[in-house]
Amino acid sequence: MNKKEPQVKYIQINNKSTELRLKNDGYVRPEKTATELLTPEEIELRLRNYEQVDINEIEKLSNPTRIQYFEIATNDDGEDIYRYRQGGILIINKYPDYLVLEGKNSKTFCVQIKKHVFYKEKDYDKLKKEYEDIIIKKNRIIEEQKYIIEQFQKKTKIKQ
Repeated sequence: MNKKEPQVKYIQINNKSTELRLKNDGYVRPEKTATELLTPEEIELRLRNYEQVDINEIEKLSNPTRIQYFEIATNDDGEDIYRYRQGGILIINKYPDYLVLEGKNSKTFCVQIKKHVFYKEKDYDKLKKEYEDIIIKKNRIIEEQKYIIEQFQKKTKIKQ
């Protein structure tokens, strides 16, 4: 029986040809990957500049959007468990079926849309506004604390 070699498809993105198939690159998966060893705090830190994408908004994602996601799997007790995945840069959106992401070393992979929770990198203007708001709030707190210190210093001078 002669096994037919799958046809390799290429797409052009940013003047770069990208191969759209998984390669047998000799990768041997360790028992626990670096991603699986991340603590919840480390994952939260990695997602700080990302926002969850509503399922109805996935269709609107375009390349090159940075994506991270959680895979929803089921454990032996039938409960949903969420596995964090670092993701990559969105290069093809085949909503409602799957996304094609480009990871490290320009390797591409598909992620099914079902059973995943996606996060996209916030755009610059949104991030800038958030950080400006944080700075304004912190400046208010500083001014309030300065006022409290001044009042305290006035009271302590009067008593001396």
